[in-house]
Amino acid sequence: LFDNKTDKKDKTICEGLLSLCAEVLFVRDPNDFSRFHPRITAQYTHSFLYLDDGVKSAFNRLYDDFYFNRHNYF
Repeated sequence: LFDNKTDKKDKTICEGLLSLCAEVLFVRDPNDFSRFHPRITAQYTHSFLYLDDGVKSAFNRLYDDFYFNRHNYF
């Protein structure tokens, strides 16, 4: 879609769309589309920074359980 685009407006739109793709907190499980898992380093996204403290805490508990208890091979 944005291949060979040199227009500043097109580049800005492309960069914005790519940034949105990187702002997810959860990623769909490729083996079961009804499940999601927390994105690695989600705490460093702007999306995470805008959450209130209670939601951040809940997300961190879920994240830690997923990566350090249930799936420690990550």
